[in-house]
Amino acid sequence: MPLYIYRYIVMKLYICEESSDITVPFQETLTGYSQIRLLECKLYNSWYNITGANNEIAYTIAKKPPSFKRLEPGNYNVETLSQAIGRKTKIDFRRVLPTGKTQMVLDDDVKVNFSRKKNFAKLLGFEEQEYDKSSVSPYKANFLPVTEYVVHCDIIDTPTNYINGKRSNYLQVLTLHDQGEIGKSVTYSFPAAVPVPIKKTDLTSLRIWITNQKEEKIEFNGYPISFQLELT
Repeated sequence: MPLYIYRYIVMKLYICEESSDITVPFQETLTGYSQIRLLECKLYNSWYNITGANNEIAYTIAKKPPSFKRLEPGNYNVETLSQAIGRKTKIDFRRVLPTGKTQMVLDDDVKVNFSRKKNFAKLLGFEEQEYDKSSVSPYKANFLPVTEYVVHCDIIDTPTNYINGKRSNYLQVLTLHDQGEIGKSVTYSFPAAVPVPIKKTDLTSLRIWITNQKEEKIEFNGYPISFQLELT
């Protein structure tokens, strides 16, 4: 984790970690600064929409005991999710255009139970309940749980930093480029970013972390993230 400090002007922080939450100690205490701003952020759209928390579908065929299909973590769409489930389950998912909903096609003797833990009903737009026949989801499919990257920083003076009328430790909000194309490297530049006030204290470290628009932690799965920050 190399850390480069151009003293008194620009601090550059480069990280390559599985975690999106990093604390970096400074080699020396920084004093006399009152503002910070994010000039540039480079990262990859490398997060997953299927993880260990939502990778399971429960179903029954005829009068057999319930079966479970577990998916490998990854980023899926309707087609790849349906392929991963496989036709042996007698379950198929299809896009419904132009509504954006999902059609679940079940053989006559199949039931799907989305009420169990670790289900992925919300991705497909279904309620967390049991379905005993082919159905169209009541809601749009949502395979893009991340629409914004929110960059937080612990040295921000939260009481004086307002975002949408609320006190906040937000350094910058990044609207997703390229509709979240997975694996793509994206660069966000803010040459005219407004400086954010920081705490009036000596700085010995800096913590920076990224969440989605719901302030849920994002895992970038080992892909590099880089930030260029300016302290003034």
